[in-house]
Amino acid sequence: MNRRRLLTFVAGGAIGCISGCLTQLAGETYEVCEAPVIMYSDLPDAAREEVDSALETGEYETDGELLWSAITQSEPELFTGDALYHSNVGRAGDVSRLQFERDEGSYRSLTVANETADDLTVTVTVASENATDPLQIETVALGPDEDTQWRRTFPGYGEYEIFVDTDSRSETLVWDYPPSAWNSYDSPRVAIGSANIEL
Repeated sequence: MNRRRLLTFVAGGAIGCISGCLTQLAGETYEVCEAPVIMYSDLPDAAREEVDSALETGEYETDGELLWSAITQSEPELFTGDALYHSNVGRAGDVSRLQFERDEGSYRSLTVANETADDLTVTVTVASENATDPLQIETVALGPDEDTQWRRTFPGYGEYEIFVDTDSRSETLVWDYPPSAWNSYDSPRVAIGSANIEL
């Protein structure tokens, strides 16, 4: 447990896009970030000290205001670059407490949709640069406007290649896990259209 009084900090107004999230306005004044996932690398130094302490010791306490709460909304997730954490803010009397719980779940649904007017036989291969062998290979027959879904485990955060092969076309797609600060729980959906194959 680590306790200290928080540095003076004033949060600015909410913003609506990733760029500029946690942007420093002047002095110790920052924009409030509404993103559901906060990137560790974007944190101001004082907020990073809180987060580091909470991650290293299990919790961070202060008898002032938590900077984490001042610059974020609705207890967002924290992404450190190799792990996703759920944040938890509590208060007992004058003491505010910040804790993080690592997200161990990596199940995502991989959906493949045939958005053409034709019957298709589709082979999907999922690969990662961190794995020697493909993580998944599936072949399925899909009718017009039909889709299928597989529930699988992705072994870690990073880039995955999804290779899609149909009767007449093939495409290699790249899926980022997690995709972005605004889509921490997105699952990949491959749409096979008459002209393109895309995520």
